[in-house]
Amino acid sequence: MQPLRAMLFDMDGTLVDSVPAHVAAWMRALRACGSQLTYEAVHDQIGKGADQLIPDLVGDERAIRYGEAATRLHDLIYTREFLARLRIFPNVRPLFESLRNHGCRIAIVSSAKR
Repeated sequence: MQPLRAMLFDMDGTLVDSVPAHVAAWMRALRACGSQLTYEAVHDQIGKGADQLIPDLVGDERAIRYGEAATRLHDLIYTREFLARLRIFPNVRPLFESLRNHGCRIAIVSSAKR
């Protein structure tokens, strides 16, 4: 078996404990657009892009009507209120050090726009 040459890691929820922050930001953004959702309902959709998450949570008609505004509001809330407080999961640094020590390249990927 050949050694690993490279590993790809997703950012949100894999390297960084960002899922609760995304849930809170989506709940507030969608509430501002008239949709009351439970934490669990939103949590179950995290990992999808806004183009899928919003219609799955509020339906196609409301998504067409409020989707862009809700996405902009989510991004604003997430960036202003949560981003600076996010932390990587505890074992990420040791894992990366071990992979590098074994000659493995590391890449971080995301479906996020930034």
